[in-house]
Order: sequence, then structure tokens, then C-alpha cells
Amino acid sequence: MSNCQDTPAPGITWLEPGIGVIKIPVPLPVKVTNSYVLGDPPEAVVDCGPCYPSSLSVLRDSIQGTAPRVCVATHLHVDHYGASGTVQREWGCEVWMGDVDAEEGWRFYAGPRDDDHLYWEAFMRHGVPHDGAEATYGVVQRIRGLIDYPTINRRLADGEEIDLGGRRWRVAVTPGHTTGHVCLYSEREGILLSGDHVLPRITPNIGLSIKEGFNPIQEYLKSLERTAGLNARVAYPGHGAVIDNPTSRVREIIDHHVLRARRVLEIMGPSPLNGYEVALGMWGNTLDAFQMRFAVAEAVAHLDWLAAEGWVVKTAVDGVTVYAAVRPGEAFERGGLDG
Repeated sequence: MSNCQDTPAPGITWLEPGIGVIKIPVPLPVKVTNSYVLGDPPEAVVDCGPCYPSSLSVLRDSIQGTAPRVCVATHLHVDHYGASGTVQREWGCEVWMGDVDAEEGWRFYAGPRDDDHLYWEAFMRHGVPHDGAEATYGVVQRIRGLIDYPTINRRLADGEEIDLGGRRWRVAVTPGHTTGHVCLYSEREGILLSGDHVLPRITPNIGLSIKEGFNPIQEYLKSLERTAGLNARVAYPGHGAVIDNPTSRVREIIDHHVLRARRVLEIMGPSPLNGYEVALGMWGNTLDAFQMRFAVAEAVAHLDWLAAEGWVVKTAVDGVTVYAAVRPGEAFERGGLDG
């Protein structure tokens, strides 16, 4: 993991009345997480950043006076709610989170380590050599050091309406980046707090899931279609700049995944390949353990989507999952939402 370089100055930048952003430095490749303040004075913070000294320092120095009563987490990644346990104690605030990610987050960060082997074995099952899987798992252990796990006071459900910062927000569950990612949408003003669901410059990593039957890309594209249907005026993302035309950006991300699926098929020759081999074909063999974890997960997610769409066949050989193209030479075209 990288150090926090060029730490942003503390303070709230007001984006519009009652909505501000704090730029939280994080010791991860994304470098900065956007923490949104709702209300003036702040009633809520959406995504508080990781439990890391410089991250907490910027957050604390930015919130002056009355402490927020609620900390909302869009999803379970440490750069978004790692500090939530700390601020819960210091501010006396409640922590709200989507139901699915609350459950999975507890199991991954706070529960017994009985399921740890599932994460390790998932990478080996997709062809990652033992040393590589071990290094990848080492990254997971370091990431766990960036969270002070909170008590989840309220579990948010899809379609639920909540009042924070003088606005009414509708909860939108948007699986893909995680199985239970949530966005908040102000229908009256067309404002979307998009977390990592929609980002302005990069596309969020869509990775491995141990949830039985969950197809990450397929679910993510369904989520994106629903998001496009909101016709939001503006989106405030978890990283990067404000998105002034969220619907256009959503369409770009959908197109990106179609192009990536086509690239996966180009890499696949007449012989079956595993996810690790496809990842090497996509991004080469110079990735560090942190990058390789994302690369293999993304490759497998696209392969599973292609299998669901009928473009590859998924089988197992000696305990390793392999994929074979069944429509060689054809350019991938996406089927229906339920395909």
C-alpha cells in the first residue's frame, strides 16, 4: 500500500447549499476519498475514510463544532468506512449502511476468520499460483488494518427514504462493485451520492464474490441501467471530480465493459484458459500483489458474465476453473438484462 502523499488540506468545500466535500487522504492507490457532509452545520457524513492517522486528522480538523449524528457508508471497503468505529465513539454518532454490505463487512472484518480460506482458495481456483495467492491474501490482511469496525445502528434497504441534512434521500441498492453497495438519491433535486458505483475517470473494480450465484458484471450492468433511469442532474462520487452528466457517464461505463468483454474473447484461443491466464493477457505480468488481486478478480468477473451470456463455457480441470470460447471469431454483443 502506498503512503498518503500531498495530504489534502482540512476543510469543507461546499458544492451546493447543505452539501460539502472533505478530501480524505488514503494510503491506497486511489489516494483520496470524497467524504460528503450533509447539512450546515453537518448532520451527517457519507463515507468517512479509513482508520489511518492522516486520514483521521483531516476528517477531525474539517468537522468543527457540533458533531454529525449519522455516518453513512456507501459500501464495505475500508477507504469508505474504515474510520466509522472511531468516529462513532468520538462523535457519538450512529452508523448506517446497506443491509447486505453490513452483513458481509462484519463477516470479513469483525467476525471469526472461519471464512478466510474461501478468499484464498478463490484465487487459487482461478489459476493463481500458491505464492501469488499468498501475496494477494497478504494485501487483504494489511487492508484489515485500516478499519475500526463500528456497530451498525441502521441497515438500509432499497427504496427506503431517509431525511438527512435538510433533504430527503432515497436509498438505491446498486450491487456490482460490492454485493450490497448503496447510493443516495435526492429525487427532488436530481442529486446522486454515487459512492464507487459511478466514478468520473476510472471504472470501479468489479471483483470476486463468495456469494453463491452472484454474477458481479451482470448485476453491475443492471444497477447501471437503473441508475441511468434516474436521469440525475449531478453525481457526487466516492473519488474524483463532480460528474455533471451522470447518465452519459453511466453509458460510457456500460460500453467500457462490453469492450472489455470483447478483449477477453480476443485473448482466448482454441484452448481453455483460467482467470489468471486471462488477467496476464489483459494486463501483463508486472503487476504487484495489490494490482494482481484486482486484475484476476476483474478478469473472472468478465468471464463469468460471458458464460452467463453464452459466449464461453465454464468447467473445472484438476480443481481449477477454466473457460473456453464457444463463438470464436464473433464480436461480443450484449444480450438482455436478464441474460
